[in-house]
Amino acid sequence: MATIQWGLSSLVPEDAPAAWGARAILQNGAVDLVPDRQGMGFSDDLAKHSLAVWLGTQGLAWLGRIAKQMRGDESKLYEHDDEGFHIRANTNASHGYVYIAAWGDGVTVPEEF
Repeated sequence: MATIQWGLSSLVPEDAPAAWGARAILQNGAVDLVPDRQGMGFSDDLAKHSLAVWLGTQGLAWLGRIAKQMRGDESKLYEHDDEGFHIRANTNASHGYVYIAAWGDGVTVPEEF
């Protein structure tokens, strides 16, 4: 079971072997990740590495594209699922932050691995 301190922790399934969460800054259609407002929880090293690779190659790229559509005064959940990996983002009408959660099912390893 992976737990995260930041982001949309309530959306991460209890049985997820690896998860990452963040509270980032949404500014001018871009997401700025703050190092001390993100973290990863994991119960399996391979799942952790797989999620990190997927985030670096696909998940954060999706987040960058979708950020152009986000508004700080809305509470819309943005969702993306990709062959065993999942990422969610929502500004929660915070007027400046975006809350993020990503996790892997622990079964799929990205081709880049």
